[in-house]
Amino acid sequence: MTTSVIVPMRDCAETLPRCLEALHDQRTREPLEIICVDNDSPDGAGEIARRAGVRVVHEPKPGAYRARNAGLRASTGSVVLFTDPDCVPRRDWAAKHRAALAGSNAWITLGRVDPPDSARIVRLLGPYDHARHTQLLSGSDPSRYFGFTNNLGARRELFTRLGPFAERRRGADTLLVQRSVRALGPDSVAYVPDAQVTHLEVATVGHWLLKMALYGRSSRRLAHQVETRPAGFGVRRRAFRSAIREAGFNSFESATLALLLAAGVVAWRVGRGTGVWLPGADPARLPLESATTVS
Repeated sequence: MTTSVIVPMRDCAETLPRCLEALHDQRTREPLEIICVDNDSPDGAGEIARRAGVRVVHEPKPGAYRARNAGLRASTGSVVLFTDPDCVPRRDWAAKHRAALAGSNAWITLGRVDPPDSARIVRLLGPYDHARHTQLLSGSDPSRYFGFTNNLGARRELFTRLGPFAERRRGADTLLVQRSVRALGPDSVAYVPDAQVTHLEVATVGHWLLKMALYGRSSRRLAHQVETRPAGFGVRRRAFRSAIREAGFNSFESATLALLLAAGVVAWRVGRGTGVWLPGADPARLPLESATTVS
């Protein structure tokens, strides 16, 4: 299987070099087709990508999903991987996605996303999110499934059968996953935790809380299009216990994670209940979309 990697770009000059370096360093049997989509970025991201030796496609109309669709049209791989310019994939990231898509009934693969190690508090969320995703993306309830395009793989044929991403500001990753689950069954989506990326952008508590409010707002807007259910208290409790056990958190780290998650739930509910940004949030400066479910 040939593999294409699509990276939408806007206001990402600071993190893009690390992303592209990691993509060039992938351990794969065949070269990757790396396509960066310049979404009319004003900071020279397109030139950075060209100097890095990758193909650059220009999409002047704003929108990360519109950019991803432009990259999809320009790509040739039978497997298509998506990540964002503020993410650093592990060296075997592409190989893990490819293997999962080739060796199972999966049409979509979702990998693990961890905060950077330098984020002393936010990094505690990595094991928790992994435990939560393991629960939600392995069950038989279609309404639990969601998506995140900073670490997503798919067979090209999926887009032929179901169509491209919906060109909306947020949540089109979840809509794609929902279309797949409902048309092809829950087994069409696989969580592949070995396909890991580090998300550089989410490095502070304040930034993470703003994202939680954003996800709540997006969830509210998705409600009229597809039936999805956020993670309930039981899922969150099991994920919390699993994270503490697997990561070996001490009492202080466990208490800190509990407080962080409680604040995240409040932020998500504020976003969903009011449909507004939290004070100080600038939508244009937030990173590209990710998951739309509550923590």
